[in-house]
Amino acid sequence: MDADARAGLALETGCFEHVNGSCRWFEGGTYVIATIAGPRHVSEKGYSHNPERGALQVRCQLSQRGAPDRVVKERRLEEHVNAVLSRVVALESFARQIVTVALLVVLDDGSSLRVALNAAVSALRDASVPLLTVPLSVTPCVGTNVQADVVFDGERRFLAFETRGTISMDDLEACFAAAEHDRANLAQSLDK
Repeated sequence: MDADARAGLALETGCFEHVNGSCRWFEGGTYVIATIAGPRHVSEKGYSHNPERGALQVRCQLSQRGAPDRVVKERRLEEHVNAVLSRVVALESFARQIVTVALLVVLDDGSSLRVALNAAVSALRDASVPLLTVPLSVTPCVGTNVQADVVFDGERRFLAFETRGTISMDDLEACFAAAEHDRANLAQSLDK
């Protein structure tokens, strides 16, 4: 695994042979495994989308089967990752085909949304799935009662922003500045 001690980040790509792409991403107390199957052809009967575009499917599982609200958390992760990836995967590049992103959250310290997205993107890159841009998700520290997840695209534009807690305008500005700094550090770590 490549490790970046500054960020408490360890990741490995190409770690599973039976899939087209894969990534193990460990950051802080969160550990996510992402695998990619496809693009693979879908029959006309099984295809309900625009035939000129490919399709993206995101599946998520929490390893703690008895966790409270497990199904709700899994669906939330699927929706979050799918919302970002459907905007950045070049679906026109593989008409009538589907790419399946499978995510397994092994450990979660509360940052599984961010880590799952970053692991999925790294696995897509490992599978050579064409991307319009490479999104990165960061969680800047903005206060004791506020947590924010910020997703940037490859040109440093915001793709998504989600907070938990009330945030003031001053904290919001500090959040964006810290997020840009964290994004630059993460991008530098991934380029090594």
